[in-house]
Amino acid sequence: MIELRENPVIALGSKRCVYQHPFDEDSIIKVWRGDRENSNGKCLRYRQRQDLYREWREMVRVTTGKDPAFPYLVRFKGYELTDLGIGMVFQKVSSPDGDGLGWTLDYMKRNQIIDCELEFRLLELLRAVLRSSIVVADIGPFNILYGKTKSYGLGFRIVDGIGDKTLVPIMRFSSFIRKRRKIVAVSRLLHTLGISEDNIFKD
Repeated sequence: MIELRENPVIALGSKRCVYQHPFDEDSIIKVWRGDRENSNGKCLRYRQRQDLYREWREMVRVTTGKDPAFPYLVRFKGYELTDLGIGMVFQKVSSPDGDGLGWTLDYMKRNQIIDCELEFRLLELLRAVLRSSIVVADIGPFNILYGKTKSYGLGFRIVDGIGDKTLVPIMRFSSFIRKRRKIVAVSRLLHTLGISEDNIFKD
């Protein structure tokens, strides 16, 4: 068992905490946030297992095929049992300067980092997602990082929001609903970043 409880949290999401893998500098571990626990522990543990399974299923499905979104997905390495519960292990996306984790789109927007070249590269990622069969629950400014990985070098990577989050996996079985929801999500992201939708939907 890997002990994380005394280690610093390096990133905090709405559902999970992110820790540096103590034995692998190239990996991070995501675990469920303890402060989200409620009185109905059995129900919460069931939802945790379902979220883990859905994300794992989509990762495996995409990374074993020739999906156009595959190069933009951060690499899933498997599971580890930790003192905070089951953790999902992913390849680490480091910041371009090597000081910490990769930059979120939110950080890049606030610091006016997104220039014409980076905007072009981001749009390439979003076009790949729209062409892809991948199920995306959310494409937000905190789910895409810009940074370096050992596998692909410097670039944008999708690090969260993969898989159908509903009890009935509608997007998995309906290509129309899947594509429509991705278009809505991409439009919302571009609006948040102040990037014209014409740059991606003009075709």
